[in-house]
Amino acid sequence: MRLKPRLAALLAALCSSGAAHAAFYVSDDIPTVTAAHPGAAHRETTSYVSFYGNRPSRAGRSALDSLSGTALSADSIAINAYAKTRSQLTAAKRRVATLKDWFVKQGVPESKIQAWSELDPDDDPMDNDVQIVLRSSATTPSQEAMASATLAPAPAPAPAPAPAPAPATLPQPAPPQRIASGTVINDQVRLEMIRRLMAMAQSKMISQEDAMRLVSDLLAPNAPQAAQPLIAAPQDMAEIAPTAAPPTAQIVPATDVIRTWTLVANESLQDNLRQWARTAGYSEPKWAASNPYQVTYSSPYAGTFLQVLQQLSSAVPGLDFQVSQSRHTLRVVDAKR
Repeated sequence: MRLKPRLAALLAALCSSGAAHAAFYVSDDIPTVTAAHPGAAHRETTSYVSFYGNRPSRAGRSALDSLSGTALSADSIAINAYAKTRSQLTAAKRRVATLKDWFVKQGVPESKIQAWSELDPDDDPMDNDVQIVLRSSATTPSQEAMASATLAPAPAPAPAPAPAPAPATLPQPAPPQRIASGTVINDQVRLEMIRRLMAMAQSKMISQEDAMRLVSDLLAPNAPQAAQPLIAAPQDMAEIAPTAAPPTAQIVPATDVIRTWTLVANESLQDNLRQWARTAGYSEPKWAASNPYQVTYSSPYAGTFLQVLQQLSSAVPGLDFQVSQSRHTLRVVDAKR
């Protein structure tokens, strides 16, 4: 069973936790944005412009030329730069100002441009790249079709035919439909229950022996099943409810969507977070930790992007996860001991 390697990892974390204390930081809290239109979506493009001194290099100018067309249609542009020392921060601010002036000359309104420069003690002093994130709203085909659709008048109803004589016998009701028997608890629910048992044992709410016994029961082949009715009630054809109006569609940002995030084996935690951030609409994470943390076994995590990062901060006590919701950025550094 796939859960056994995952269970071993949870028990190892339970017994070895203590030296370092991981932290999970969210610098700002942006309220969830919902919309009634089902066709709205957002798209982000992340690029890096290299510099030679205070001027873009040849590769940096090529990157800017590739952004000149999409920059005008972007809803917002974020320019991010990091520096190790205060003297390097001054140079980083000049590079950010140079890129901002370039976008303004291309016709981008200054109100759409957000410029950021920060001190990062773990930053590479030889890294002169500046990150550029273009955010724009993407129109789906369904939205375009709804915008161009025209309403036609409804056809006049046909005259009702004469009623037929009543039959001599009443029709028999439809036979009841059988519904499949209960299914075994899936691995995701089972894993969540095991994780909670390990947390209760770690907080001394139950003993480790009881936790191991309950975990063994969950891993047994005859684990409890989800109860479901075997026979559905027959449908009364004379009392068919009118069709209800479809509910108003809501769009939740990618970071607020509850889904299953899988740590892929034989890849580093840094590579897995890079894929997760792309799925959540975040920029490529800035990895400033000393260890990339190789993943040995694949394991799923359930929740939103921020909830899963908080779970990782508990599972990997040697790392700190620093999140900026407004800028859609993530930094991973070594935890302070």
